[in-house]
Amino acid sequence: MPTLRAVTSAASPFRRRTFLATVATGALAVSGAARAAAAVPPGLRRSSFAPQIGRTFSLAGASGSNQAVLEEVRDLAGAAAGSERAFTLAFRCAPGATVADGSFVVSRAGTSTTLFLGAVERGLNGPLLEAVVHQL
Repeated sequence: MPTLRAVTSAASPFRRRTFLATVATGALAVSGAARAAAAVPPGLRRSSFAPQIGRTFSLAGASGSNQAVLEEVRDLAGAAAGSERAFTLAFRCAPGATVADGSFVVSRAGTSTTLFLGAVERGLNGPLLEAVVHQL
């Protein structure tokens, strides 16, 4: 059975123990990420947003804070119609609002989630921002 030997040099000390600790840490990170991806946060489901159409949400991001109305919850192209895990959200800000694309904490009535919002329209009715939710 082959054995592992510690390889060291003045420039980069590397030992079997360090290697095994690094591999174990990486394996834990990957398995933790897989578990996190499998769990769907309860507030990030289509059924959590659909009843809120027409209601005002607070958007807080690096570019500032705004109020926006949830205009639509739409099917995501290529996903099953009505999917709880794959859909888009369209938020309309007030006319004249300046909003940059980016991550925002989207909140309403004591609940919040972080979404990446991108402007898909900058019309007279105010910017229309879209979030794509696609949980595998």
